[in-house]
Amino acid sequence: MKKDDAVEALEKAGLILGNIGIVVSDGDKGTVINQDPPVGSNLGTGSKVDITINGE
Repeated sequence: MKKDDAVEALEKAGLILGNIGIVVSDGDKGTVINQDPPVGSNLGTGSKVDITINGE
């Protein structure tokens, strides 16, 4: 998922984008490769989610 799509999905879920980390790895640039807390975590509205994207 691209960064902008991830931010939109977080907003629709009532969550807030936290920190954005950037690492260089194989795969498409600008895509989310990790998030914290992980997918499936039980979060309340307004919780922050940090994402890591493949370096641009």
